Amino acid sequence: MEYADFFVQIHPPQGEDHPVTVHCPAGDGQGTFRVPFTAEELLALQDCDEIIERGRLEAVGSQLFDSLFTDGLRGLLAGSLARLPEDGKHGLRIKLCFDPGIMRIGQLPWETVFWKERREFLNLGRRISIVRYLNVPRGARPQLAPPLRVLLASACPVGVESLDVEIEAGRIQQSLQKIPGVHVQWLQHATPQGIRDTLHEEAFHVFHFMGHGSFDDHSGEGALVLEDEERRRCRLPGRILAHLLGDFPSLQLVFLNACRTARFAGEAAFDPFAGVASALILAGMPAVLAMQLSVSDGAASHFSTTFYRRVAAGDPVDAATSEGRMAVLLDEPESSEWATPALFLRSWDGRLFEPAIDGASGFAAPEIRGDIHDFSRLIQDKTEGFVGRRWVFDAIGRFTRENPRGYFVLSGDPGIGKTALMAELVKRERFPHHFNVRQEGIQRPEQFLRNICAQLIATYGLDFTPPPVDATQSTQFLNRILEKVAARLQPGEKAALIVDALDESDLGPLAPGANALYLPVRLPPGIFIILSNRRGDLPLRIECDQKSLEIGQDSPHNLEDIREFVEAHLPRAGIRSYLIDQGLEDKAFVAEMVARSQGNFMYLRYVLPEIERGDHQSQPFTTLPIGLTSYYEDHWRRMRSRDEDLWSRVRLPVLAALTAVREPISIADLGRFSGVSDRYQVREAINGWSQFLYLEQALDDAGKVRKRYRLYHSSFSDFVAAKDQVAEVDLKAANLRIADALWDEP
Repeated sequence: MEYADFFVQIHPPQGEDHPVTVHCPAGDGQGTFRVPFTAEELLALQDCDEIIERGRLEAVGSQLFDSLFTDGLRGLLAGSLARLPEDGKHGLRIKLCFDPGIMRIGQLPWETVFWKERREFLNLGRRISIVRYLNVPRGARPQLAPPLRVLLASACPVGVESLDVEIEAGRIQQSLQKIPGVHVQWLQHATPQGIRDTLHEEAFHVFHFMGHGSFDDHSGEGALVLEDEERRRCRLPGRILAHLLGDFPSLQLVFLNACRTARFAGEAAFDPFAGVASALILAGMPAVLAMQLSVSDGAASHFSTTFYRRVAAGDPVDAATSEGRMAVLLDEPESSEWATPALFLRSWDGRLFEPAIDGASGFAAPEIRGDIHDFSRLIQDKTEGFVGRRWVFDAIGRFTRENPRGYFVLSGDPGIGKTALMAELVKRERFPHHFNVRQEGIQRPEQFLRNICAQLIATYGLDFTPPPVDATQSTQFLNRILEKVAARLQPGEKAALIVDALDESDLGPLAPGANALYLPVRLPPGIFIILSNRRGDLPLRIECDQKSLEIGQDSPHNLEDIREFVEAHLPRAGIRSYLIDQGLEDKAFVAEMVARSQGNFMYLRYVLPEIERGDHQSQPFTTLPIGLTSYYEDHWRRMRSRDEDLWSRVRLPVLAALTAVREPISIADLGRFSGVSDRYQVREAINGWSQFLYLEQALDDAGKVRKRYRLYHSSFSDFVAAKDQVAEVDLKAANLRIADALWDEP
């Protein structure tokens, strides 16, 4: 199926009415929408299964249709349908688009929309599809090579109503095993950790849950009902499920065959993203299929098997959903359970999987894929234990919603957590991204342009293979790419790029007057660039909308995030032991750590693990250093005082070599560059600086695993380089040894 989009943007209310903007094949139009139900009627629709009785279904659907498709918009709908070829291969996708602030409109039973004059449910059949579409910038769609991998997970805790999950799972497995290019794995008695472990073992494209769901009307929070290790009931809230699944970028679809998982709070006082499906969409999942009400085992089985057959054949997910609805109707003509599944989309075309053509698959040619830099290790490391920063994400969301294009600039002091925040944003939204990493020599404009242009070409299926030879020598090629991306965006759709640590980029090779990394001066409509920079002047010329947000170390929002980070460490055994030994209450410990951190996350990243390991067990709590620089000085003194001779002969030269080198370095090269010939002593020095190092493991030409090291954070590199003893003697010596070693290489 090929769908033309009938894009319906429902705006925030003006009084009782919501302005409506439509873009469609028959033209553009405007109208208004007023919720056709009272608060009591909405509650009844949510809490009762009476809606799936056929007579009630038509009545509810007619009210929705008449309220949305007023005279002018109804004409556009009829005109758009009339323009479709009568070949059975073309359809109309009605995208109901909501801003996050009015997502409660999305809880209405849109699947039931009924055109009374035509006696037609719009969402029953392939020709018309109705989907909920979240109006936020979309991220990259990863390449999916066959086979299509589906993880089935089921849970039947003791004491909870049993379901025939074995029958459903068996039917899905039996059906999909007949289809080439599909692999199914079933995880029974699913626990949260069991799901996580299984997703680590293999790259799955679909997560399908069979079991029970729940929704708390008092808090507006939805959850899945899983099992614990003793098979007891384990309630997993949607927001936690979003974190659990968000680390696996291969996942394109979450299928929740569990009642009430499509529900979310309709009251303004509740978070609209506290529901299960809505939390997953907010976290960046391209598609979520969930249930609004309870669904019978038979309907669920018929829907699922038909749905997967069509997805594996390459159908868009909404076309596959329509086929699933029809399968339910054909099996039980008097039932209206076909309206129970609700589809939430962020994928602009609804296509999650490209079937193999002549044995090839993927969205980018090999020469393009080779230019994409893999930052997955950095993202995983930086987002481990991530908490807070909701206020920053909200500010970014408002900027992208309220402006047609522009730059959002995030600034702050070193160690404030900018890179972690940008990495979390990439993990959630899957935006095209580039991280400048000075310690690895990733800071040149051509590296940025090659990487970001390749990602955009792959994400949006642009025809630029191979790129022109001058693509990395100016901003011209990136501008062309962004114009092409803007032209492919749907009405109201937006795209964003992430650029981290602009202050670490190399300004040397730039043409006079050019922006850092050759960033564009102007952006096309719908394009946003979100970048981070150290606090201070930003060397950028911007001629479009822009907003700057500084994370101040002593700002209330930042200190609250710091507090949340410390509180997350309280349950750890080493921290508990330290508090007991020091005679500290939790509240006093948290308050003191917040004060001593001076609002700096990097300080806590170093000090809290040391406390957990017992490094400070014998010292009074009041002797802990205050602030990041003070911590660096304290560790410097401790390392030097242990053995002055070893310090000058080994530890300082090794540290100088690590500071001078711009890429991860092996033990052998560290010995050459530092002048320390004894490998044991080099390893001892590395152990002394371990908390400041990033370990990278890679295969060499012989297939053996080799360890390489680099300094973890630029703030420590700057601290070391500023030390007179290092700057005047050891750094110069290290650079000379590096030059000599490279010169001597064949």
